[in-house]
Amino acid sequence: MDSWNARALVYEASGHLLAKDARKALPLLQKASAQQSAMFDAQSPDLAATEAMLGIAYLETGDRATSTNLLRSAQARLNRHKALSNQYRLPVRELAQRLASHS
Repeated sequence: MDSWNARALVYEASGHLLAKDARKALPLLQKASAQQSAMFDAQSPDLAATEAMLGIAYLETGDRATSTNLLRSAQARLNRHKALSNQYRLPVRELAQRLASHS
């Protein structure tokens, strides 16, 4: 496993989410998240961003509970870091906004 493979999975899944095809994004993000969990520190902001995208995919496929749990996990990971770029924070914000609008 390498981080480039996980990153490629995230990019491909992002394209599916942009095309409103969460069902195709979901297995890619699940695989990327598993790979990142094996490679990165548990508090990795990369893992937080992937979790947030995974949460979006779950929400779009109707699984609000899993999406909410992923949001909490991603927020907890990000809160361990004081200064992060938007590349890490935006997916988490987007998931929070989508959950709020789906209530």
